Amino acid sequence: MTYYLAAYPIRLAQRPMPVMQCDSIHPDRYVLPVNVLEVEDGYRLHVLVPGLKAEDIRIDVLENVVNIEANFKSQNQDYLIQELPQGSFRRTLRFPVLLEAAKVDARLSDGMLTVHLPKADSLRPKTIKVTGK
Repeated sequence: MTYYLAAYPIRLAQRPMPVMQCDSIHPDRYVLPVNVLEVEDGYRLHVLVPGLKAEDIRIDVLENVVNIEANFKSQNQDYLIQELPQGSFRRTLRFPVLLEAAKVDARLSDGMLTVHLPKADSLRPKTIKVTGK
């Protein structure tokens, strides 16, 4: 993609954030888009979090609700184009089934947060072996 910045009239080129939308309740927070995939034993989330470290991200799981929150560090500089995320974000997802919070696995690799959310054991089918006399 090519950007053309004109010297006249003098003004900064501003573009909307391509990935993040503003939260209607907290306008200083952003909502990150999430890819949700249903796998055999639960769900898998993929979230882009460029520039964040694993210790900067907080994930809470309670019953069937998942909260993901973090804070992008802002740099006070005069950019000509500013598209990278800044400020705090929070995403709350409600799933149709209970989740096993103790078995949630989250990994951060190359700016991609991958969270595996297994379904509660009580919701998985169990095979019962029938014995006879």
